Amino acid sequence: MTTPVHLLPRGTSWGEDLQIYKASKAILPWRPDQQHPVRHITRYEKSREEREYDLIQAQYRDVQREAATKDREIKARMQALADAKAKQSRYVQKFNLINHHTAEVEPVESALRPPNTRAPYNIVNHQDLDVPPVQIAPSDGLGKKMVDSQHLGRPFNVISNKYHTNHDARSQADAARLHEHAIAKFNKTHDFNPLLVRYYDSTKEMAFVEARAAKERVHGIDRDDKLPHGEQFSAGKLYNILNHEILRPEKYEAVTNVGNRRLHCMKSTQMNKAIRARAEALEDAMHERALNRIAHERNAQAYVHGFDPVTNQPFEGRLRKPKVPLRTHVKPTAWGRVDHPSRPTMSNQTLDRVLPALASPSHAAPPHGGMLSPIQPEILFISHDERVDPERAKVFASPMTKSR
Repeated sequence: MTTPVHLLPRGTSWGEDLQIYKASKAILPWRPDQQHPVRHITRYEKSREEREYDLIQAQYRDVQREAATKDREIKARMQALADAKAKQSRYVQKFNLINHHTAEVEPVESALRPPNTRAPYNIVNHQDLDVPPVQIAPSDGLGKKMVDSQHLGRPFNVISNKYHTNHDARSQADAARLHEHAIAKFNKTHDFNPLLVRYYDSTKEMAFVEARAAKERVHGIDRDDKLPHGEQFSAGKLYNILNHEILRPEKYEAVTNVGNRRLHCMKSTQMNKAIRARAEALEDAMHERALNRIAHERNAQAYVHGFDPVTNQPFEGRLRKPKVPLRTHVKPTAWGRVDHPSRPTMSNQTLDRVLPALASPSHAAPPHGGMLSPIQPEILFISHDERVDPERAKVFASPMTKSR
């Protein structure tokens, strides 16, 4: 980023200032060794990346990448299935509500098959056979009771609606918690008690009392502003004559400054420094405005196409649109400044009347009791057999039309 204009050093002349400004725009603000090399990406590299995935076969062309992608998708599906089963187990009833017997079927352990031989050793490698005893699947009975499995139980009995252990203490804790919850919900919907004339929330009531006390301390102070000027700045209104407590600090300071006007005149050095600082700031602002002034070439492009791009109405010829004079002027040449030193160049302006006048010059006195005449259109009727001169608004006979 280039150096701002107000931070550039100043030259001894206007030309040197322009050279410094041009140099600040031309010199790079970084060292050439800090510039990283630019890497250009070719179309060949992008085409190789586009062909990594086959849209027809719906798989990657690289075998290893395709295998890794499949493994990752399979693991994601298995994890989603496990999460779904875990979520389902939280909402499915796992025991009977009447007898508290578990409703889950215990998995049956598969029984190991005995060896298909009568020899106590392997007849191929002559090693002893270590076969556990055959396990028989248990019969389907009532299952295991709820009390034997604490991690599957509930803290209370759904029939008697009482806690299994420490019922009284738990009931009191639940009642206190429900009472606090009811108070919180009541305070959300009820704000002010009209019978006791106070807020339900004690914190809000204390804040209101403090705010009201602060207003009571300054109540009636604004009525002194309606008194005459001499009465407002009197000693009795500015401070308490008994304990000398200042009642109006801003007005007391204004009265004190009136008596210290002579002392303020001795601060000419500070005032001159302040004036100089403001003058330098104004000079910098004017210099920056001169550099950022809008050029005439920016406005000169308004009529370069010959028609209005919004309405497609031409600026010349029949049914032309009047040109609005531009606010800026082209820089006059040296010869033009010699001929007309006080008049700007109007090479880019329309010399004729671009907007319709309210009244013609021949009518010096407006008719109808001082009222201006309405705007007369340039062309009232356009015939296909007659051509129109838009400059003078006269109708001439067409050369192709035969006179009768």
